[in-house]
Amino acid sequence: MGENREEPTDRFEEFRIGDLPRELQESVVKEISNYTIGFFTVLRLDGVQRFQPLGSGTLVTVAGSNGNRVHAVLTAHHVVEVLPSTGQLGIAMGECSTTSVLVDLKGLSLVKLARGTDDSAGPDLGLVVLSPIIASSIEARKSFVDLDQLRSTVLSDPLPINEGVWAVQGFLEERTKTIHDEQGLLILHYNFTGFGTATPTLTSEEHDYYSFPVDFDNDLPSRFNGMSGGGLWQFQIERKGESQTHKRPLFSGVLFYQEAIKDNELAIRCHGRRSTYVVAGDYLRGLQSH
Repeated sequence: MGENREEPTDRFEEFRIGDLPRELQESVVKEISNYTIGFFTVLRLDGVQRFQPLGSGTLVTVAGSNGNRVHAVLTAHHVVEVLPSTGQLGIAMGECSTTSVLVDLKGLSLVKLARGTDDSAGPDLGLVVLSPIIASSIEARKSFVDLDQLRSTVLSDPLPINEGVWAVQGFLEERTKTIHDEQGLLILHYNFTGFGTATPTLTSEEHDYYSFPVDFDNDLPSRFNGMSGGGLWQFQIERKGESQTHKRPLFSGVLFYQEAIKDNELAIRCHGRRSTYVVAGDYLRGLQSH
């Protein structure tokens, strides 16, 4: 259930997630997709090029220890584990491979930040730190979440969990297509966004977690492979006259585990704001950028 704050009063209007106007959904998808990327590699097997998605991530930035900006992709530990260590890595920045780039692994630093012994429980957090040249190339077409700018608000005065709407976003393997035409290999990436609510779950001293329920009565994929490492977002709804608009979505976590389907439902487990802004953010703040 979402809630809509009517200004200037403190009254709330309740509505069903399924009643979100299509135009509002598309506006949110467009805004948060500007921070979302996908990882992939292209393999040649038996003389045929084959596309292999490796996971998703959110572009983030902080001020490093020397004051210069550090740019990185915040993702899951298990996604970092499957990235190649040499050669090139594909970064999907849009819904077609013509908008993707191949970057040299020499310009990336793969960081396995935290991993627990139970995949479903976490932690499962990783980073891909970008060289200034690669970061600049990506920044010309995408945006980076400034973890410094949002840190104090997120930690000291966060939005209530049950206020507004939550969304998850990442590049979905199940609906991504590979086409071989006269120009070669064309990949049609599928950037999926799901809307709903989130529930806080057991936290540790360092990490916090959310559960994002999924109801398969809707037109949803059977699996969420490829979305690991993608972002969890929260946004508020405003009513202006007869229309509804949204405030700026707040980056709130990282997807890392899909629970088993039970009674036609499952839940996607995510790292929360402390894991994002403190654990990952503080690691990046300790780095130097040139």
